[in-house]
Amino acid sequence: MRTIIVAISMLGIYMLSYGQNTWSKEYDLGDGRKNFIRNIIVDKPNDKIYLSSWQFCPTKEANTFLECSIISNYSKIGDLIMEVVYDSTAGVENGNSIMIEGELNHISILNTDSLGKYYQLIITDKELKERTIRIFNFGDYSYCIMSGIRKIKEEKYIYGTLINYSTNKSEAFFAKLDDSLNVEIIHRYPARQLNVEMNDLQATPDGNLAFILKQKGPAGSTSNPGFEIYKVNYEGSVLDSFVFNEGFGLDWPFNLTIDSDGNYYFYSDKHPIEGFPPSIGRMNKLNKDMKTLEWSVILPNSTYGRNYRIEESLLARNGDIIICGSMQDFLTFENSPDHVHTGFITRFDQDGNILWHHLFKMPNDEYLPQSEYGRYRFSRLTKIVELEDGSLLAGGNHAYHWTVYDHPDFDDTKETNLLWLLKVDVNGCLEGEECDEVIEIGRGIQSDPVFEIGTKWTFDFEWYDPFSHSGLLSGPYEIAVADTFRRNDSLVYVLKNNIYPNTEDWMYQENEQIYLWMGEQVGWQLTYDFDANVSYESTFYNPRSHGLDTAIVEVNTDPSINLLFGDRGIQPIQELTIENNGTYDDMPVTADILYHCGNLYGGISLGLGLGLADPPYIIGKLRCFEQSEFSFNFTSNLAPEDFIACDSVTYISGTEDKILSTFKIYPNPAGDFITIDNVSPQTHYTITDYLGRLMQQGTIGSGSIDIQTLTSNVYFIRLQDTAHKFWVAKFVKE
Repeated sequence: MRTIIVAISMLGIYMLSYGQNTWSKEYDLGDGRKNFIRNIIVDKPNDKIYLSSWQFCPTKEANTFLECSIISNYSKIGDLIMEVVYDSTAGVENGNSIMIEGELNHISILNTDSLGKYYQLIITDKELKERTIRIFNFGDYSYCIMSGIRKIKEEKYIYGTLINYSTNKSEAFFAKLDDSLNVEIIHRYPARQLNVEMNDLQATPDGNLAFILKQKGPAGSTSNPGFEIYKVNYEGSVLDSFVFNEGFGLDWPFNLTIDSDGNYYFYSDKHPIEGFPPSIGRMNKLNKDMKTLEWSVILPNSTYGRNYRIEESLLARNGDIIICGSMQDFLTFENSPDHVHTGFITRFDQDGNILWHHLFKMPNDEYLPQSEYGRYRFSRLTKIVELEDGSLLAGGNHAYHWTVYDHPDFDDTKETNLLWLLKVDVNGCLEGEECDEVIEIGRGIQSDPVFEIGTKWTFDFEWYDPFSHSGLLSGPYEIAVADTFRRNDSLVYVLKNNIYPNTEDWMYQENEQIYLWMGEQVGWQLTYDFDANVSYESTFYNPRSHGLDTAIVEVNTDPSINLLFGDRGIQPIQELTIENNGTYDDMPVTADILYHCGNLYGGISLGLGLGLADPPYIIGKLRCFEQSEFSFNFTSNLAPEDFIACDSVTYISGTEDKILSTFKIYPNPAGDFITIDNVSPQTHYTITDYLGRLMQQGTIGSGSIDIQTLTSNVYFIRLQDTAHKFWVAKFVKE
């Protein structure tokens, strides 16, 4: 055991602190690798915070590490006071530390025991001075997975899983400890499948006990994990239960919370009663009768999809349910450094209404190229407690992208996986930060931009599909703001499109100028300058010279060149003539730029440096523009027969252009059904998600399609008639 007393002026802490009320701080404890929180304890009389955590501690052998436990305490504003490292023990799965009558009880496994059979209960005072150490085992069992220790009716209970490898026998258990810390009574619950795990043993309001079990098959098993909520008496007899199955491979933590009326709250992937379909993560309320599911609420989604890992829930003093965990956005493809988890906190009332939902993103260090190392660090929140004033203290960890060690400016003595404490107010907000759904820590309160940038641009789009009988296809090309982040002092907008959903563009505004990110080789390219009257320069990569080049953008601001732009009235248009633009024939490129909107033809960028490129698509006219509450359809200025809806689908065969003005899909967004009008009943349809995965197919029939099995997301429906012509449209399932 090693005790480290930390002087406040010498803290190895990385922090963003916002005064005494709310703060976000990180810690590199001990001298090992990686830091993971197991439990948070708040000593209310002394305003101290205690953490139990674990990491990989170095051994006497070079480059060899072994799990170890750490107990640390902090002031009420998160300043580290002391840490004690227990070299010979490893942390257990969940609530492994509690405070009983002013003493910390910390249970951990002896890592010197290769079988995992022996556990150690360490009792210390509030100054982390050792009082008692108790080592115990479980007889003939080969292995024990200890889940935690709880105080119930002034007694100490331990609970977990017992495994006998010689008989392949696995049992969940809970046991009471007597005054001498001996195992007095043990109650066992055999596994229905090969393995069983127990969590969250607790008292019920009617004087009984409850816990949740996870039943699962062996590694590689195709059986779905089964979950069981048990209500038992103190003699261990089962009084009632609720059973539900989950999706294959689900391996997130499982948690149970009980309110003062005896109702049960738990989380799941699938609907606990109806089963399919899986979702992005949901919270459930089970009535105390253990038969009636009062509500099952899916967590907030985004345009491009999310996946939640819920780590813990708690019952607030006012009866609300608060959960924390991590969220992974489908905004980026899997191998991208931006494909990371983000810590979140969500608050529900007892009727299942989401009161607020916040994602807490921690930006990467500024010297790290964000296209290579990602915009944000991995983060998750695994534990959460409510404080006396209603504020919330959550804990978890932050981690850098693993490739950060390769960067020449990165201090390789700095731990890449840090403990994280986050204190927020009753509304989940941090002082000094915008209290939006996404809270980017360290960004601060932002001043209003010079002008509001667009949120969505829809262009005509044509492309050749070599796998269809239809030849050249056409439809809407939608570019939308999907996310934002800070880079240095600028707010950067992340742009996604419906044609290549796994790609993204970055854009930021500086006064009246708009910049697009063109990769590390080029950097930020000045695309629009709404203030320019004569000319400006724009840097690009020239494939002909294999290096950077500078385009000269000549600007014509004749006041007679303008457009009636909806409620914005008459707005000027810049006519651009771009010399030295890197195209194959080096002929001047022209563009028409509408004030505070952008390019009226060809997409957002200016198309510099195309060289010999001949893309298999054509981005045409700007069809629609959206910005907050403002929207405008550019065909609304034309004759009625030339009007094209923003999301209309077109089909082209040879030189014939057919606009499907009679093709209708509604409602959009949709609930349980969508209706397709003006198509043949024999028309075949397929529904795919944004990754192109087949979700549903069939024939139109009466025109009404049941989509109840689809989760809330964006989908594409493809219709193909008997002549092998097809059309594609997008819809949103709420």
